Amino acid sequence: MRSCGIVFYLFLFFVVSFAEAKEYKVKPYSKSIYGEYTLYDYQAQRFPQFQDGVKPVYHIFIGRHGSRYIEMGGAYTKIYDMFNGADLKGVLTKKGQDFFQWFKKVYPQWKGHEMQLTGKGRRQLEKHAECLYGWLPQLFEGKTNVRVATSPSPRVIESEESFMRRLMQLHADINMVKDTLDILAAIPYSPVLKKFLSSYLPQRNRMLDSKGFVSVFFSDPLHIKDYGFTEYGFCLYMRNILAGVSSLDMAVPDDYRKLVSKRWLKDILQAINLGTYYGYGRCPLTDGYGANVYKDAWRYIVETTQKDLREDSGITLNLVFSHDIMILNLMAQLRAATFGVELDNLDRISRYWNCSSIPMGSNFQFCICKRQDDSRLIVYPLLNGRSISLPLQEVLPGAYYWDDVARLNL
Repeated sequence: MRSCGIVFYLFLFFVVSFAEAKEYKVKPYSKSIYGEYTLYDYQAQRFPQFQDGVKPVYHIFIGRHGSRYIEMGGAYTKIYDMFNGADLKGVLTKKGQDFFQWFKKVYPQWKGHEMQLTGKGRRQLEKHAECLYGWLPQLFEGKTNVRVATSPSPRVIESEESFMRRLMQLHADINMVKDTLDILAAIPYSPVLKKFLSSYLPQRNRMLDSKGFVSVFFSDPLHIKDYGFTEYGFCLYMRNILAGVSSLDMAVPDDYRKLVSKRWLKDILQAINLGTYYGYGRCPLTDGYGANVYKDAWRYIVETTQKDLREDSGITLNLVFSHDIMILNLMAQLRAATFGVELDNLDRISRYWNCSSIPMGSNFQFCICKRQDDSRLIVYPLLNGRSISLPLQEVLPGAYYWDDVARLNL
């Protein structure tokens, strides 16, 4: 009986250990078929509880903008014109007719709003401010000095303004140092894909039948060429329109869910995910060409943090607002969780590198604390409110020495 008890406790130990290890994996969004258009889920957050003798003294918040309309300029009108032209020519399939009937209902509400932040997106950032204020009350005792940097994109600036407006409602005594930085702007990865086209295209074509998808909507697939579309470009526009519905404020006829299959949405997401890996990850097929594209952004974050800590400036919050691709690239630089992966066989890339992990309103945070027993600075890295591992030795569960993190990839 005693040996059975020992076996049971050993089994329980391994189960608990495995469960704790899973905390560091990026899971909550990985199965979303809407990828980077997925909305942030606040219920998935599990902020660390600090042990006795560990006090938060500084916090880095790197946030993506909130939910927005489709990012492509003039996209709604381009799609409308293309389907309207096909309708007049009589080259719409039954599925094409179904889509056009649905799209005509929503087009008047959406046209001209491309790339704009939604009301839902503003509320996402207000909620982030509330979460930060509730989790780290130690940083809001008396006057709070805040460093703020944003990408020059209007939707990013609006997101930052929503965040700060709500934070100032919660804590009126805030002094803000603010800057707009080009190093935080969205950096397209199309040059990387063009440079490595001979490697990228065969990989993408195995994941997605772009020509087949065009034929679902048009009996004459060449029709899209008259409107300046490639097959893959058409796939991107259509996918982003349908995936982005959940990000919008208005009620949308639900029949859009029947317009394309979940399988196709998964296939196009695989292709998009592949592109982001080529453009921002440590892809060996590109010799890691894009892995350091946001290195200046990481250097800025580290240097400003070190300056604030070293000079005792009184700044305790370092807030950076940018885009999903910057967060993806920072995780690749730091080899956070599995995002530093280097794979030649990309058939299962989404197990390791998954852009679904960076939903609308996502964030990458570093809570820096001081240990009372030795005054050492330790840091808790988090992705979307959950602990994420770094390639360093933990000093406490989910925590690392700040000096070690600051040296990563510099």
